[in-house]
Amino acid sequence: MKCLFLFHDAPLSYNFSGAASRYLASFHALSELGVELYVWRMVHENKQANLAKFELNEPQVTSGVRQAANEWQDISYSSVVPRSRLHILWKSLTKPINLAFASFVCLKEPLIQTVHNIQPDFLWAEHAQSAALVTASEIPIPWIYSHHDWIYKVHKIRQSMRDAPYYFSQRLLDSALRRAERSTLRGATAVITGSKTEASELRQLGANNVQVIPTSYPRDLVEITKESTANGLKIVHLGSLETTANYQGLMAYMEKAHPHINQFLNGAMELVIIGEADKAKPILLQKLQEQNASLTGHVCDLTSVLNPYDIAILPYEHDTGYRTKLPLLFQHAQTVVATEAAIAGMSSPGIENVCVIVKSIEEFPSAIKSLAIDKAMRKRLGQRAIQYYQQHFTYDSVKDRYRRLLSKCNLKCE
Repeated sequence: MKCLFLFHDAPLSYNFSGAASRYLASFHALSELGVELYVWRMVHENKQANLAKFELNEPQVTSGVRQAANEWQDISYSSVVPRSRLHILWKSLTKPINLAFASFVCLKEPLIQTVHNIQPDFLWAEHAQSAALVTASEIPIPWIYSHHDWIYKVHKIRQSMRDAPYYFSQRLLDSALRRAERSTLRGATAVITGSKTEASELRQLGANNVQVIPTSYPRDLVEITKESTANGLKIVHLGSLETTANYQGLMAYMEKAHPHINQFLNGAMELVIIGEADKAKPILLQKLQEQNASLTGHVCDLTSVLNPYDIAILPYEHDTGYRTKLPLLFQHAQTVVATEAAIAGMSSPGIENVCVIVKSIEEFPSAIKSLAIDKAMRKRLGQRAIQYYQQHFTYDSVKDRYRRLLSKCNLKCE
């Protein structure tokens, strides 16, 4: 059985981003089920060099996914800028998908030709950009939409954090994006998401055959040989500071929580920020510097910076998607403190027994102070986290979900 597998602007790697992790999890699951995978990756012309450099630095991972693919095509695309306000208004009213995803819709002719050449049994579209392209191309074969989060909601959060005017043309673009995302999902044969709350919303909006499948990772577990000492305990935040969720959550944490924690612990607990920080906003970097935070930059081997039973924070205040970093933190036996919103979409039961969940960021100081004092509690939660990871987030634990998904779409594998 043949699948044309679409995604954009990322390698198939767990070390690049949450989205890339999701792409690789789907790719691996389909490959394990015996599906022939024909990869169609869309790469912006300005990102080609950086992606190539990243893949060269991961030769084994890159070689592995290329060998697993029956065919691999990189398709270059460029940004399409709306011509005028009148053009934006007209497209917003008549063809919101063509306006909101103009750069991707431009690729519909090469996509149609590729489908003609390969003759796949179905298409797999990762994220809204790929789904918009498939919708615009009107290809009459089954296709599955892997929904990551609502882009229009993320844009709205970004706008709320800006100190800039919200122009009429931008309002039109955002409105078109919202309507485009909602209309795109209705044409898919099936939709998967990692979030149970998103799944409910997708069903209400008319999506077909919505399935919840969490992001999965290799079963390999870290060996708990190095245990945090009282003096070496860290608070860690994982994720690029460029992304909206990480920026918004960490900003709120630095304003509402960490100064109180630092004062209570007299600076004895190090704050470690793991992830790309080159494009972080100066105001966030200033707050981190004021609290003597350590910035590691991008780290491929998380065992080099994460000790078992460190305190990992998820301070994001909005339920806009699935937090792909959570399984990674569990895999490394972290004691996780998270807001209710950050993990609202978790579909696996019993999460409240694995991490500390608070209603708001203002409750982080109390929770972290208690954990800093209670080493036994940190250890219990860290050990439960590894067990939870094995049960819910490994390849083996989700493989049958993909098999059932294909079966419901009348696609037989293996």
